[in-house]
Amino acid sequence: MQRMHVLAGAGLAALVLLLAGWMIFAPGWVTARLQEAIRVQLGRDLKVTGGAHLNFSPLSVQLDGLRLEDPAAPDDALATAKSARIPISFMGLVGRNIDLTRATLVDPEFAFLVNEKGDANWALPAPKTPEAIRLDLENASIRFFDARIGQSFTTSGGTLAADITADGGLAVSGTMVVKDRLVKTEATLKSLARVHEDGSPFQLNFDAPDLGVTFEGRLATAKTLSLVGTVSLSGTSLHQALDWMGIDTGRDGEPGFTVSGALETAGRAFAVKAAELSLGNMRMSGDMSIDVRSERPRFDGLLSAADFDLAPFVPATGSSADDWGRNPLGLGALRELDATIAIKADSLRYAELTAGPSQINLTLAEGQLDSQINMSGLAGGAATLQVTADATTSPPVLGLGFKAEAVDFQSLLAPYGISWISGRGNLVALVSGQGATQQELIGALKGEAEASIADGALTGLDIASLFAAASQRIVEGWASQQGAATGFATLTARATIADGIATMSNLALSNPTLTLTGGGDVDLLRRSLDLSVDPRVLAADGTSSGLPVSLRVSGPWATPRIYPDIADILSKPEQAYERLRAMGLQQQQPQLPAPAMPN
Repeated sequence: MQRMHVLAGAGLAALVLLLAGWMIFAPGWVTARLQEAIRVQLGRDLKVTGGAHLNFSPLSVQLDGLRLEDPAAPDDALATAKSARIPISFMGLVGRNIDLTRATLVDPEFAFLVNEKGDANWALPAPKTPEAIRLDLENASIRFFDARIGQSFTTSGGTLAADITADGGLAVSGTMVVKDRLVKTEATLKSLARVHEDGSPFQLNFDAPDLGVTFEGRLATAKTLSLVGTVSLSGTSLHQALDWMGIDTGRDGEPGFTVSGALETAGRAFAVKAAELSLGNMRMSGDMSIDVRSERPRFDGLLSAADFDLAPFVPATGSSADDWGRNPLGLGALRELDATIAIKADSLRYAELTAGPSQINLTLAEGQLDSQINMSGLAGGAATLQVTADATTSPPVLGLGFKAEAVDFQSLLAPYGISWISGRGNLVALVSGQGATQQELIGALKGEAEASIADGALTGLDIASLFAAASQRIVEGWASQQGAATGFATLTARATIADGIATMSNLALSNPTLTLTGGGDVDLLRRSLDLSVDPRVLAADGTSSGLPVSLRVSGPWATPRIYPDIADILSKPEQAYERLRAMGLQQQQPQLPAPAMPN
């Protein structure tokens, strides 16, 4: 027992002696040794303002308040850190021997600066006795600024491992925060010294939740920050990637995208030559560039595609088959980007419409959009669509100019619920509206439109047979006739549009046995018709006959109802028929069914 007491006492005495020795020989020697090593190897002064102390778990020396000076710019340090932890062994502590090639930096900030003269603050002399160094960085921030062109970028929140090789190379891996997104990063630089000379081979892998970037090539800063090499980008959503760049498209989600090609950068201008792009199922190729030197980024593209779908580039309206959309169109995004884009496509699609070889030309400057699409093979003909937008007003103003020649009207209009007009002809429309949603735009639409159709038919309606059984058709409400049609040689109409109402004039239909003239309103907002027409049946001897009153065409434009324009024609068909006879309708009255309201 006595021996145990002796051993315990000896151990306690040893500990007391060790602590006393530590207090006598404080770790300030580590500070001095590190400062001397940096001064000899790099020619820079390291300031340590917070002193040094010992950490026991794990055993290390901690230096607080570090600052690596830049003699050419005393106000801008190359690096600062809240603290540095340098591992040390017990024997190293006793013998004042510490390995300075491994350290952990807490809250480090690195500032890579190029001044107006083109001098880089990281252009350090080659170490006299180079050694590999490993730095573990906790909550690191990195800043780059080129005073010659005002280019800058910053990252923060880095948890990184940085390996500096004996020959001056640099390898960094870990995570950092870029524009509020956690990014996994791996980068390899062959020579830090050559970056500001002839450039250094450089590899970068950048992996964020919705964007991945891989680059392999050369990094240089002698004239301006530049990258030359091959690049590959991929993302789950083009709209989210643009939002990350500060461009709000008003949409989110799909489509995913990829871009690969030869990258060339000059400062804040980036060009990808011979690029291969995919957007959803689309494939494109060509040259493109983006310049972020101004307040608004500028995008330029000269592209070609086998099959181009407009849907990803048109605002999500929220429209349905029988109603206009109420979703905000997000046209304010046009104020955030300037662009000049030309796309040549072998085929063009939007919703149910398809066209053959087409050319898209678009310019966007200071919130003003001017675009034109030339389409061949649209509904069997050719068409030009011009879209303009002024996003500098609130709400935005949208203009549409459409000119189609020799198109199949049934194919052209069917996507909008109008499938009862067939024939081939021309359509010209020039309209504009102001609104934040599709519904608001349609309700404020104004302009003019004109159509001429040849060799077609009004399907579901045989006007000649209506005259042959006028009384029965009156009872039925003159609804659509299954399998019936009124053929025509020509059909023409002209409309003036105001507040979403198209007032039609000069509506005229003709064929060898029938003419029809009239006019009325088309409510574009409600997708309904209210027309008054006068049909005349032509006899072989040149005489014509018709109803004593005009016909009304009214109701939803997808399924309009047609009936003589006389009071109570739908609610009291028998009485209405008698009034027609009294007005001069010449026809033998058939057996009438019991009165009923039409469906």
